[in-house]
Order: sequence, then C-alpha cells, then structure tokens
Amino acid sequence: MTHEVLERFRRSLLAQRASLLEGWRQAISDENERLEAGVGTAMVMNCIAAQARGALAHIQSSLARIERGTYDECVACHGRIGEEQLRAAPDSDRCRACAPGLN
Repeated sequence: MTHEVLERFRRSLLAQRASLLEGWRQAISDENERLEAGVGTAMVMNCIAAQARGALAHIQSSLARIERGTYDECVACHGRIGEEQLRAAPDSDRCRACAPGLN
C-alpha cells in the first residue's frame, strides 16, 4: 500500500475519531442538561458510552497499526486486508476470511 493511500486512511480515521469525540461531548452536555432538569438517563448514557469507547478503541488501534506499518495486516491470520475492504471500513482489523459476517 502506498504512502498516499495510507495517509488517506489515516485522515479518514482521524476524522472519524474527531466526530465520535464531538458526539460524545454533545451527549455528555445533553445528559448534564437532563440531570439538571431532574430527568435520569444514566442507563442509556452508559450504553452509549460503552459503544463509543469500543469504537474509539478500534479507531485508535487502526491508527497504531498505520504507525507500525501493519495497517493492512489481519490481526488473526496475518494475511492481507484488501484495500476495498479498508475503504468500506477503515477500522477493519481482520481480512474477509477471518472477520465474522464478511466471509
């Protein structure tokens, strides 16, 4: 994979991370307003936060793989993750054969 292609993926992942963090900040702000109004939604916020933490961890892992030079390497079988698959899901860490639901 060329440096230019990797850089496009890196920028895409950074944009996803920024969007996720902004959404998280907005959700926290909204939750604070609800709490001030006496409306309890902590269970919903915990669920959203868990999903956001998982997505953020996946993005961070992908960025770290770019830095290590293993971005297009499957973490399960060490085969190659196709560029088409990475375009569809830049945080993919498994090839089609190893990813549940893709094979």
